[in-house]
Amino acid sequence: MNLNLPPSIRSKRRNMLLVGFTPGPNNPKDLDSFLWPLVEEMLNLHKGIKMAWNAGVGEYFTLRAYITIVTADMPGREKLMRMKGKYPNLQDIWISVNPDIQVSH
Repeated sequence: MNLNLPPSIRSKRRNMLLVGFTPGPNNPKDLDSFLWPLVEEMLNLHKGIKMAWNAGVGEYFTLRAYITIVTADMPGREKLMRMKGKYPNLQDIWISVNPDIQVSH
């Protein structure tokens, strides 16, 4: 989703980029092996690509990109978040999503 677009059109399908999906019921056992190339690319885009050309305004800029939305059905979300069991430890999930947060146990 391009957050530089007006809200009325940013969530249209033509303005979103699907980077992958895992169809069931035989989804991969090791989801991280499929996600790691995307994570590496997003880490590089977080640092920025200097001297990207914006032809619309005729100037160079630093291009950055971030993952803003992740969607999944319930089983996919649970696998993506590494939830296990009927009542997973939600505090551990929060920490895995926000590693800079310090929580005392």
